[in-house]
Amino acid sequence: MSKRLCAVVTAAVVVLTGCGTSVPDLSHVNNDIAAQYVADALLKKDKNYDEGIDYDHSRLQPTPTPEPTQAPVATPDAASNDGTGGSGSGGSGSGSSGKNGGKTGNSTQESNLQSVSVSELYGISGVSINPTSYQLKSTYGSNAYSVIIPHSGKKLAIVRFNLSNTSGKTKKVDMTKKNVSAELLINGQSIGGPLTTIADDDLQNMNTKIAAGKKKQGVLLFEVDKSQKVSDVQIRLVSGTKEAKTSVK
Repeated sequence: MSKRLCAVVTAAVVVLTGCGTSVPDLSHVNNDIAAQYVADALLKKDKNYDEGIDYDHSRLQPTPTPEPTQAPVATPDAASNDGTGGSGSGGSGSGSSGKNGGKTGNSTQESNLQSVSVSELYGISGVSINPTSYQLKSTYGSNAYSVIIPHSGKKLAIVRFNLSNTSGKTKKVDMTKKNVSAELLINGQSIGGPLTTIADDDLQNMNTKIAAGKKKQGVLLFEVDKSQKVSDVQIRLVSGTKEAKTSVK
């Protein structure tokens, strides 16, 4: 029986240490126990074999391979996201400053527009066009169907223009084909663009003829607050790359 047991143990050792076989990494003592276990398993049905042993099964359990621990995702530093370190509009960098010191008022921004006279800007040969005066009123117009009334709490700022035919023949003046934008500045602050009205002499829609040596009047109407204090009035006109800016008394 001893020879038979030795043969079985030898076979068990070969199995446990065979090339290419994945086995637990056991100590010398555990190898002996494992060999005995295999022998016991192989001979336990042999009625003549009674040399089985009790053993601690847990000692034959291989140590599990540890799973890698996922690295925690780093939380960005709050100081880098509070808007104080960048140069955007909310930070203290150069992105929030400009030539006007970062002010966001209605002041007209600097541009590369060519400065010209009002007549040059409209470009009607033989016809001079100049703003002559302004007036603050509650309404404008003499005909009942064309009376212009401002919104509640507002009044009209009426800027008058003089259109003179300086040539020796009748001139056609068609402002509907002129791409001119206007802006009223009071005390250096922009009030905005003119109203679009049905007034006969609204400069934006004027389409008429002026005889040689004659004059006609045109107007631009703006809305301003009733409480608006006026000390300086300017009209600014832009067409393409040209700009005309002049004071109105």
